[in-house]
Amino acid sequence: MSGQRLRMGRTLGSREGYFRKSEYTKNGSLAAIMRPYRGGCHCGRVRFEIATDLAKATACNCSICTKKGALHHRVPPERFTLLSGQDDLTLYRFGTKQAKHWFCKHCGIHPFSNPRANPGAYSINIHCLDDYEQEKDNIAVKTFDGKNWENAVNTFKF
Repeated sequence: MSGQRLRMGRTLGSREGYFRKSEYTKNGSLAAIMRPYRGGCHCGRVRFEIATDLAKATACNCSICTKKGALHHRVPPERFTLLSGQDDLTLYRFGTKQAKHWFCKHCGIHPFSNPRANPGAYSINIHCLDDYEQEKDNIAVKTFDGKNWENAVNTFKF
């Protein structure tokens, strides 16, 4: 895996990592409801789990995101667990070499990355989630102008 190691850990399980808050916050807005999601590459060697509120995703129009067809959802490292496939991942970097684009070296699928704007986080390709088909109609998608990354990163708000 090109000398890079990802944190492998225990699974979040069906209850652990499931942070169900009351439906409304004190100011009356809807609260985030987090639950675990599992996903992986096409051949199944790379498997991961995240705990998140899967309400938002980002479509980026940069050259690599367009070609790989990724739909991004970012999670902090403490809510990402690599379940299997540590040695089945390969790393691709380009341009500033700040972002880490992880691919399965067997089937070529891109399940996640460490994005340039926040290298400590994980940007999950939600097309790789097991529950994507059931969840896709409930996910708000906003476009990020990755072709003009330097300008867009300072003004992008979801």
